[in-house]
Amino acid sequence: GMYSFTQTSANSYTVTFDNCTSGSGDEQATFLGSYDMLVETLTGTLGTSPYSVALAYSNIDLDVVDDVGPTELAGSLQFSRSVSGTTISELAIVRRAQPLTVTKESIFHLIGGASISYTSTGAGSFQIGSANEGYEFFLHGYSSMFTLRVVTPITGTMATGMTAGTLLIEAEDDDSSLTITIDSGDVEISIDTDGDDISDGTLTISWDDLY
Repeated sequence: GMYSFTQTSANSYTVTFDNCTSGSGDEQATFLGSYDMLVETLTGTLGTSPYSVALAYSNIDLDVVDDVGPTELAGSLQFSRSVSGTTISELAIVRRAQPLTVTKESIFHLIGGASISYTSTGAGSFQIGSANEGYEFFLHGYSSMFTLRVVTPITGTMATGMTAGTLLIEAEDDDSSLTITIDSGDVEISIDTDGDDISDGTLTISWDDLY
């Protein structure tokens, strides 16, 4: 496949993918579509540590195919990255007024009010999210909004995958919630159906099966 960068103004570009493939094996993904990218700030030289960059993506219209299946992305996203030595820190933000839609296997997922961080080190360890980060979302077929919140960060290593962390998903009416706890590759899902903060049932599966 091929990709192209077209400069539209001093700090703005349109990026186009034509069946462009990244990664290999289970990590391989193919991209088709385009987005507009604004470079808001850049300190240092991109790709050479240390540096930091802040980007704003808009008019996203992408199809991504990986080992799980196809995913369609549309909308807007803000992204920043700071690199110092072997440590990489990233932050993704989606504004409520400029949401991002994710469609996977015909399931429509509208994301807004999002803030999720990611940190990795040269030793291969990583952390996804910090306490109280998360996002609001709507699912096709449901009229109410849901909120996903990080209770404890998701941590792990590149070699072992996700090994710990807790997420909480709550319905807008506060009458039901899911608590998702990751423990050494297994995921325990605890369901509270009536909002009394008492689990009404649990299910344990592997992260791979959940994903």
